[in-house]
Amino acid sequence: MTLLLSKYHEQLADSPNAKTPKEPLQTASDLLSDLQVETYSSMERKEKTEFILEQMRLLIAVAKMKDESAAKDGKDSLADGDPEWTKVRVGSRKINEDFLKDPENKVCSLPRCKTFGTLNTV
Repeated sequence: MTLLLSKYHEQLADSPNAKTPKEPLQTASDLLSDLQVETYSSMERKEKTEFILEQMRLLIAVAKMKDESAAKDGKDSLADGDPEWTKVRVGSRKINEDFLKDPENKVCSLPRCKTFGTLNTV
């Protein structure tokens, strides 16, 4: 349910009627970031990994948006998105790379998953 609500807010941010896409995107990210799925024993490992990757994808989007906004205002371009980048680094440590490399555990084949090709460089 939380994932659906997060997707709704993300769609609001992407809609042409959005005056400030930052707020709905931040809400979508906050909704997912509040859950610590790695502690849920009832979820399959693949499902947990997909959820964590989705959390990270939204955090990256929010961090980039904040960094761009700060750059426009003449501030240090990495200052505003720093908390999100830190959360992405922490999230990346929750995912076992060997698990992702196993073909049976293909987590995501969507184009947006290309975002995660450079997680270790964040």
